[in-house]
Amino acid sequence: MRSRLVVWAEYAPEALAAWAVSRGITGISVEHFLLAPKLVAVFRLAGLSVSTGTVNDAELLARVVELALPDAVCTDRPAELRAEALRLEEAPSTSALLDAEPAPAALSARAAC
Repeated sequence: MRSRLVVWAEYAPEALAAWAVSRGITGISVEHFLLAPKLVAVFRLAGLSVSTGTVNDAELLARVVELALPDAVCTDRPAELRAEALRLEEAPSTSALLDAEPAPAALSARAAC
């Protein structure tokens, strides 16, 4: 059985990643307001997936994707969030949401956590 660890702070990311891997944890869930590029890089280097949530607003999703591009984004509104994200993507003054590879799971209508 695979396990995920929910992270509330980034006190010692390297130690946390090592601890998670040593216990067979395969992914880390980080609250969106705690996401940071270094934190995500440390977890990915350790072979851990990174998810975040709950993101229910397209502008917040854009910031999360730009900051850290998590492997999965949990949302209560998958279909609506995808539609809003696509509308933002079409706006000329908005940064790209959907060009990143791979696309966050929240952009799929079937990927609500």
